[in-house]
This record gives sequence, C-alpha cells and structure tokens, in this order.
Amino acid sequence: MHRSLFSVLALFSLGSAATHPTVTPIRAGCVDLRLPIRASATNFDLDVTPARRTERITGTFLMQFVFCEPTVRNASRADTLLVLSPGSTYNTMYWDMPFQPETYSFVRRASVSGFATLNVARLGDGKSEHPADPEIVQLPLQSALLVELVRLARTGTLVPGKRFRTVVGIGHSLSSGMLNDVILTAPDVLDGVVLSGYAHVSNGQPLAVIPGFFPARTILPARFGGLADGYLTSDNITTRSGFYGPAGTFDPAVLQFDEGHKDLVTVAELASFGIDEVPAPDFKGPVLAVNGNFDRSFCPAPLCANLLDEPTFYPKAKSVETTVIQGSGHDLNLHLTAPVFFQTILDWLDRNGF
Repeated sequence: MHRSLFSVLALFSLGSAATHPTVTPIRAGCVDLRLPIRASATNFDLDVTPARRTERITGTFLMQFVFCEPTVRNASRADTLLVLSPGSTYNTMYWDMPFQPETYSFVRRASVSGFATLNVARLGDGKSEHPADPEIVQLPLQSALLVELVRLARTGTLVPGKRFRTVVGIGHSLSSGMLNDVILTAPDVLDGVVLSGYAHVSNGQPLAVIPGFFPARTILPARFGGLADGYLTSDNITTRSGFYGPAGTFDPAVLQFDEGHKDLVTVAELASFGIDEVPAPDFKGPVLAVNGNFDRSFCPAPLCANLLDEPTFYPKAKSVETTVIQGSGHDLNLHLTAPVFFQTILDWLDRNGF
C-alpha cells in the first residue's frame, strides 16, 4: 500500500530514537535526510608502491541523501528505487540540478516516469560527513557505505515502512567506479547499474594528479577553510570547463552555476579510483555504460571505441549496453543534450523491466 511522504516523515520521527535521522523537506515529495551509517571496508595502503588493499577500516559516518517519491504513480515500479551518486567535486545537485530543472534534473525526469530516487552525497562531499583524515575517504569505503544504504532501503529501515525490492545504481565518473566496486565486492546488492562518464579503458592520465585541482581550503576558504589539504576542488571556471564539450554544446550559464556550487573530492578517492578499475566477474544484472563523445578522459579512442571493451569486464551480466551521447562532454547532465541522456537511461530501464 502506498504511503504518502507525510506518513513517511511521521515514521522517521517515531524511529528517531534508534537512528537519529535529521529530516528536512525540500520540496513537494522530496526530503533531505542525514543518517549515521556504519560500514567496514578494506582500503588501499597508498603509502606503498604498488598500493595494496590491506587497510581495514570500520566506522560510523553521517551521510546525506535526498529521497524523492515519484510524482506519477506506476504500480510496476512501486517497489523500485534508483540510487544516484555524483562524480568528483559534485554533490546531490548533479542529479537534481536546481538551475533550469526541467532540462537538467534527472530526478524530476525519473519522478514523472514513476521512479523513486535516492540521491546520495558521497562521504566527504555535500552535507555528508567530512572525516578529519581524508586518506580514509577512498572508493572501497564509499562502496561499502553505499552497500549498507541499499541494504537499509531493501529492509525498510532507510525509508521507514517502505521496502524496495528492486534497486538500480546510477553513477557518474568517480561514482561509476564506486558502483563497479559495489558489484565486484557485493554482486547481489544491486539489480542493475548505469555507469556514465566512465570506462575501464581510459586515456591513462593518473587520476590522483589532475591539473587545476588544489586543496579546497585555499580555493574557497569561506566554505572549506577547516578541512585538511587532502580535500580538493577545481581552482577556477577554466578548469571546470574541461568537464564540458566545445562551445555550443552547453549553456554558459550552466557552467557559471556549476562553478559557483562546486564541491569536493579527496586525493585518496582519486588515487583509489585509478587503482580500482577492475572487472566485476560475478555481477548478473544488466549494465549500461554511457559516455559523451567529447569526454576527454573516458572517450579517448576514435568514436569512443574503448567502450566496446566494457562487456569483457562483466562476463556474467544479463546484458551490457554501451551508448555514446553526441554533443556531450564528461558532465553529461550539464549539456544541452542532457534530456537525450536522461531518456537513454529511462529507455534502458524500461527495456530491462525496471
């Protein structure tokens, strides 16, 4: 039976003694939530060469996520949840852009297609906790936290009274790498994945050394002055424009908005991202890989031919589809072709029975 968001909020209040969530309505049908999540992971020892995945870490971290109910009901999708996560230096705005949302918000497009969404800020990003030691903020810990979030969603703990039987992960760039780690380490947790702005075969540039990324406390001291040097952001709008295609593929006002709302990534996230591009041999759900043809990092080969290698990394997957969005750079959500990208995801979800 469908519960209104009002009743869900009431249930959060009743359950707060156990979970202590902070619940903030942000618009009709959507709530911003903060919830402590406990997870364990084996991170990389980044002080040795080559780095080894030997550093065991266990902790409880305050995570931010935005839950939105569908605005159009579809009985076949009543128990389906799309879990969204952004790439480096982006927060929950990436999948739910407040600037011209009718064009740039995937959350709103999914909502009118009958999907509930859980828009997650990574650890060290957005309004999620920023650990004092940024070196622990690596892909293995990020993926372990996401696994716990999905398990809570399936049991009805994350959204009280609502159990999601089907969960699809949708990532961008760094978070696509995180999802790859999820389906490697916990192949039964997600029913399907969409990996955008990502490929196992890239341009080979070391991700831990990205030109124009500097300690965020020196770039935006008013926002990030209290953080350690291991938290990075881009230095200016010129660097930011590297995530975009050439002039004419995006609205300059979107780039300006993006620059004004940029967020964080840790050195350790980028370093572990570069190491952790490995196969997920036991994942059996469908996979969709999507890149923009102007993506400098993950579409280096002519016509993005490197995407043709992706099926080899998911040998047991139900299917592996690859798509190139013409007229888009790395940030597919922020180009004029964003509606094409969003429809590509929705069509894939429909084809796969989600």
